[in-house]
Amino acid sequence: MPIDYGGVVVDFNFAPFDMLVVRASLGEAIEALAGAAVQRLPVTLAGQPNVFEILNICQRVPCVDEERSSYVRWTDADGRPDKVGQFRYFKRLRVDSALAQGHHLFRIAEWSIVPIASRQMKDVIERAGATGVAFEPV
Repeated sequence: MPIDYGGVVVDFNFAPFDMLVVRASLGEAIEALAGAAVQRLPVTLAGQPNVFEILNICQRVPCVDEERSSYVRWTDADGRPDKVGQFRYFKRLRVDSALAQGHHLFRIAEWSIVPIASRQMKDVIERAGATGVAFEPV
């Protein structure tokens, strides 16, 4: 896989199409908590030792809290009839914690752009000393 941007190598990266690329040791720590919710696929990055992998988040959880979120949906005027009515973007995303309970790393079923981590997963990633990742409460 080519590297599009130079600079400091970090443990947690987004590749095209919101694909996660992580250092293998971080993938191992994540899998220990997430289990079958993730797939770890070895990847060779140009100019880097073979210590990275694609982290495929397999789990989709329908858990958007529409009352507490602020969002825009696709409309006919947007020219994408295949997406009309779906979430286009969020100004403020809020997750219904009751629906997300027990899931440690997932994408939202209704808008699979961003990965969502439980507090326990956040702790795992922070304990691993991962670079390149930031958390925002949802």
